[in-house]
Formats: sequence, C-alpha cells, structure tokens
Amino acid sequence: MTAHKDNLISITRAAESLNVSTRTLQRWEKLPNFPQPYRTPGGSRRYSPTQLQEIQNWKQNKTQPPQNVTHHPISQTAQQLNVSPRTLQRWEKLPNFPQPYRTPGGSRRYTSDQINQIKTWHQQQSTTPSPDVSPPPTFTPPPESETPFLPSPYLSSQTPPTPSSQPTKPPSTSKRLPIGQIAIIAALLLLTHWWWYRFLYL
Repeated sequence: MTAHKDNLISITRAAESLNVSTRTLQRWEKLPNFPQPYRTPGGSRRYSPTQLQEIQNWKQNKTQPPQNVTHHPISQTAQQLNVSPRTLQRWEKLPNFPQPYRTPGGSRRYTSDQINQIKTWHQQQSTTPSPDVSPPPTFTPPPESETPFLPSPYLSSQTPPTPSSQPTKPPSTSKRLPIGQIAIIAALLLLTHWWWYRFLYL
C-alpha cells in the first residue's frame, strides 16, 4: 500500500477522530477484516483519510448489534455463563473467541447467539486434551548384593575412639613459674638455711 505522506496522520490523531483510545485501535488491529494502517520505517502507525472512513464503517458494523435483537451487558452474560465478568474480558484475548459488540461508550454487549457461541467455545476448550506429559523417572535402588561388605585395604585399620563414660577433668588453670624465678627462690632458700646454720652452730 502506498499513500501520500502529507495525508497520513498519527495514531493519536486517528484515535481522537474516531473517539476511541489508541490502545483500542491497537487491539482492533488483531481482529479480522480490520483496515490495517500504514507503517513508517521506524514502525509507527499512519492512517489516511480513506482508512479512517473504512475504520468508521467497520466500527459501526462491529459495535452496533443487529436490529430487533436482544443484547445483554457483560454482567448478565457472565451470570448466564456462570463465570465472572473479568473472566469474559480475559477470554476475549484468546483465539476463536466470539467478540462482543460495543456501545459508543465502549461497553460490551452480547446477543443470545453470541452467548450460545461462547458456551460452545468453552466446551471445546474444556474437552481439548492436554499434551501428553511423561511422568518424571522414578529412582529404583539397585538390588542388595549377597556378598558381605569387606572393608577396603586402603582404609585405616584403626577404629575411632569410643567416647568414655567417665567425666572429663577440666583443664588445669595453674601457671608454671619461669626457670629464672625458680632459681632465685632456690638461692634465697639456701642463703636462709646457711644464715640460720651459722647463727645457731657457729
């Protein structure tokens, strides 16, 4: 597709012209038969006047339910389907889900045919078999050998000491005197004995 670049407008201006949000335009692009915008080399969206008119026509056909057909708000629809409104909103993002109509204010509307289509869709999703998942391998211990266990000759033959039943003595807290102090004390004792010996017997 080619169009004159002077006639192209950004997604912001296109959303303002269509009275919707930019996120709504981006979401509509994923729906079938939606007029796709142009793209700049940088990936930005651009819309021509012809595309805006096509989107406006698509919007009217998409958002307006058929005439003389009863349509239900999302709360009543969720009640009939026995689900929550948030679940319905989440289902809209899944493939092959019947898209609801939209009011000019953006509210969702469902016809009776759409509700039946959603029921069928939900049944198909519930009955779809899940992919086969093989169970994790179970560990099987090897069979016990009848040969008695023999210790390896490389292992130490010493048996570990068994703990004694007697209470262990606390380590001694006494301190030994240095050799120099012992020599001085011995010299003093000898000098004392010599002095008494001289005093008593000489």
